[in-house]
Amino acid sequence: MTAQSDRTAREAAAAAASNGHPGHDPVLLEVVRGDLTTIRRTRWAWEGWAPLGSFLLVAGEPGTGKGVATCWLLAQLTQGQAPGDLHGEPVNVLWVGFEDSWPEVVLPRLVAAGADVQRLFNLRVATPGQYLDLARDREALAELVDRHELRVIAFEAIVDHLVGVDDHKNAEVRRALTPVVELARERQLLIAGTTHLNKTTTGNYRHRVAGSGGYLAVARVGWLVHRHPDNPELRVLALGKGNLGKVPDSMVFAIEGVDVPNPASDEVADVGRVAADPPPYFDRSLTVDEVLAGPKPDHGSLEGDVEAFLSDLLADGPLRATEVYEAAAERGLGGTALKRHKAAARVTTYREAGAWWWRIGARP
Repeated sequence: MTAQSDRTAREAAAAAASNGHPGHDPVLLEVVRGDLTTIRRTRWAWEGWAPLGSFLLVAGEPGTGKGVATCWLLAQLTQGQAPGDLHGEPVNVLWVGFEDSWPEVVLPRLVAAGADVQRLFNLRVATPGQYLDLARDREALAELVDRHELRVIAFEAIVDHLVGVDDHKNAEVRRALTPVVELARERQLLIAGTTHLNKTTTGNYRHRVAGSGGYLAVARVGWLVHRHPDNPELRVLALGKGNLGKVPDSMVFAIEGVDVPNPASDEVADVGRVAADPPPYFDRSLTVDEVLAGPKPDHGSLEGDVEAFLSDLLADGPLRATEVYEAAAERGLGGTALKRHKAAARVTTYREAGAWWWRIGARP
């Protein structure tokens, strides 16, 4: 068989395959050689936590603060205050969702977090009875991104925008989310979506995220927002998935209620926000698995002993971690107990001059 006839035979076979599977035309395959590829570093909307050009999944149980934590980050991005590649560059943000009311909950929550309202946009579907379908409406969404110069899109309850998709089937979820992931990569956007944890109480982060594993498969980073295992009044933001280098220390924060008035009327919205007092702090000992595991049986009296010990020991200022452990050993307190219960005393740790230090409150 000649080269020409062989090529004709392959083309005929491809055409036959296409005719047998309507809508599935043969794809064009290409390769890119490694030495012709430019290596790039990761660009960050929030250093270590939220990479640009990617999909971020925010998971947590209802009422634990997923929306508050997300709005806290969005507000910083509209002001150009988040540490990362967008620092000093305020960006426009699109909010997509109908689980919480935009004028009654979401917008006031963003305002309470300090957002620049002129950089906030809320999506409305103009066609009656229709909803945004990520698999279908990718180009319409891309047009909005370009028209309004958006850099961040936040989807409340991402499952609500997977129309006709069984979110317990990996293939369907991945196929539905792929267009929005491609959009994030092409336009170097941060696209975030929230979801719940499932009803199981055991297993690691990947097993606890509701729906299929397809959500985490397409997400470059996964967050967990959960109650602090040693103090239910506090919340923890922990990294559940991320292969982008060093795992960041988990952020511990409180939620406070605040009234947000409408400057044009006497309307006032009551919403929650990340509290300024006590301010958020970072704890390297709180891994995502420890947060999900919850308090241990000795939570009560041991927590009080550790709190009293650390409050007294650190009252006059920071101490090296080695000094803290030595003093604790003299009191019969182990290192594991110190790490697990130090949040009750509002202790934070930081590295300076080649050593780890412990102090009460946030580092100045």
